[in-house]
Amino acid sequence: MLAAGSEHLIGLVGPDIGTIRLNRKISATAGRLVGLGMRIVPGRYRLGAAVHLAGVLAPALRRTWAFGKLRFPLNSERDLCVHLLIRCMIASGTPFDLRLRVEGADLLDAALASGRGTVIVAPHALLSLLILRYLHDRGHSPVAVANAGRMEVAGTGAFADTVPPSPNIMRVVARRLREGAIVCAMIDRVAATVRKTTRFETAVGALRISDAIFRVAVRTDAMVIFTAARVDRGRLCLVLAAPQPGSEGSADAIAGEFIGFLQAHAVAVAGAS
Repeated sequence: MLAAGSEHLIGLVGPDIGTIRLNRKISATAGRLVGLGMRIVPGRYRLGAAVHLAGVLAPALRRTWAFGKLRFPLNSERDLCVHLLIRCMIASGTPFDLRLRVEGADLLDAALASGRGTVIVAPHALLSLLILRYLHDRGHSPVAVANAGRMEVAGTGAFADTVPPSPNIMRVVARRLREGAIVCAMIDRVAATVRKTTRFETAVGALRISDAIFRVAVRTDAMVIFTAARVDRGRLCLVLAAPQPGSEGSADAIAGEFIGFLQAHAVAVAGAS
């Protein structure tokens, strides 16, 4: 679950390598200052303030080089700005309460209460990283598939364990699931970067997913949850869903349902952009 850093918030960065390095240092400092500035807002309102501020910042950042580089297809401009402001608060050690609308919380609760391992899959809709915070606040310790040795749990100062990509990553994931772990991963791709992917059309263009983690979930009898987060009507919304009971035991059927989930998310993002 890789995420862009706060150093890109104010990134008028050009193609020259020296300029990129200089601007990253300046932008990192500016990002931390923005995060510190958020402390004038009480903690319970900081995330809402970030959503409001993002609505103002998005048009101003639209033409920057960094903004264009960081904008994954399944993020509206406002979504990306909120993500960057959250990264600023993380970089400056500024805590915040998680106040957002959650759809499908009962499905996640049922999966976690099953006593089985749980796979939570998300697209590269960067606000979906808040699933780690949502789980943390409920006393769970998820594992994220990510390059980083540890991943910050936004707004807490805590860290989530990670499983780094490697040739045997699915064996490691399978072992963790058999142990009853919660494993979170972003499995969509813009290009075919792994051996087997499925291509499909969305309202924001063609995407691909790898179904490898679904096959591991079926082999280990793990529960599967889909999630994506976005700004919806001026509020942060975390959407949770689960495959239909008839899809259990079929990685292809689960992947098909996740594609439908992503297509619905893409329609919402396209309408907000």
